[in-house]
Amino acid sequence: MHRLQKLEWIPITIDEKAHIVQTAVWPCALYSAESQYVGPKHFQKPRRAAATTLTENHTFSSAHLACGALNPRLQDPLVFVISRPHVYNPEMAQSIVQDVCNFTGRMS
Repeated sequence: MHRLQKLEWIPITIDEKAHIVQTAVWPCALYSAESQYVGPKHFQKPRRAAATTLTENHTFSSAHLACGALNPRLQDPLVFVISRPHVYNPEMAQSIVQDVCNFTGRMS
């Protein structure tokens, strides 16, 4: 989150900040999160830090809206982690999607 705090005070546009978050901050902050279980707080902290960076610490800013709707290039941290296996191993990603689609609530 230190990278996001530094980025908050750099005088560049929101689009440039969103691009830096997507390409430099998310890969570092969420490294290997797709291969292990992490709880909701693991995604909430970077989401809140990104919202603070992009909205210049506006007190009523929504972290979900800032990461999902403020810029079309910026993904929510959870979406970023879910989409990573598709880039590196499409067969594994397809298998995971199939398992999720076929899940009935019971483990076999």
